[in-house]
Amino acid sequence: MNLTIKQMETPEEIEGKSFVHWQTWREAYDDLLPAEFQETMTLERCRFFSQKYPENTLIAIDGMKVVGFISYGNFRDETIQAGEIIALYVLKRLLRKRYCSGVNEGSSDDS
Repeated sequence: MNLTIKQMETPEEIEGKSFVHWQTWREAYDDLLPAEFQETMTLERCRFFSQKYPENTLIAIDGMKVVGFISYGNFRDETIQAGEIIALYVLKRLLRKRYCSGVNEGSSDDS
C-alpha cells in the first residue's frame, strides 16, 4: 500500500470521501447510537457535506481509491491562535496498520 495525501479536488475524490465518511461512521457508531439516528446518516447526507464543505479537507488515497480523510480549520475560540481537527476518518481495514499514521501530515499551513 502506498498512500498519497492531497487536497480533495475532483468529483471522484468527493464521491470517495463521501463513501469513506458514510462507511466509517457506520462501522464506528452502529453499536453505540440508536438505529433511528444512524438511519439519518446516509450516503447522500455524507455526499452533501463533502460537496458543501470541500475546503480544508485532505484525503488519503491508495492507488485510485480514497481510504481516509481529515478536515481541519481554525480553532473555534478565536482568542486562541491554533488549528483544530474537525473530522478524521479512516477505513476500518486500515486502522491496525501503520499506514494511517500519515493521514494528518499535510494539515499544517507550514507545508
